[in-house]
Amino acid sequence: MTRKTTKKDWIDSAIGLCMIFGCMFAILVALFINPTIMVYTIPAGAGIGLIVGIVIQTIYGSYDNGK
Repeated sequence: MTRKTTKKDWIDSAIGLCMIFGCMFAILVALFINPTIMVYTIPAGAGIGLIVGIVIQTIYGSYDNGK
């Protein structure tokens, strides 16, 4: 049996995915600017990703409540 991925599955995992993408973006920025600031950019990227994930889940999660 195969399980089909729905929009709700992506919305539910938005926080975790945004945190991962935020960390990856922060690592790339730190590598190009100054590698010694990586210790500060990784938590900042995860924090920004967390905020973006919460906003995405709040906005798009509210559309499914009516169904």
